[in-house]
Amino acid sequence: MIKTLLLCLLALIGLSAAALPQVGDNVLVGTTHGNMIEYISGNVTGFGDGLLCLNCTSVLSSTTDNLGSFRPEEGDYPYEICIGTAQIFGMRWAD
Repeated sequence: MIKTLLLCLLALIGLSAAALPQVGDNVLVGTTHGNMIEYISGNVTGFGDGLLCLNCTSVLSSTTDNLGSFRPEEGDYPYEICIGTAQIFGMRWAD
């Protein structure tokens, strides 16, 4: 199931490779840091200078050792987060 979701996400990203996020867009961003993979959703509040800033509404995370097991992160949502664009491996625009 997760592998199928990842393949679909990568296919959608390939189709929209030329698009750039705009302030106010609702997006799902795939990021990596070390052995962690996270999917962060939220509204774009800023983009530029190597950063993508979001008003984060949810986060799912997993380790690269256990990709079949994504779990929601606890937190006080929404909160502001900025992600280095070098950490982003994919992005999907939500409706």
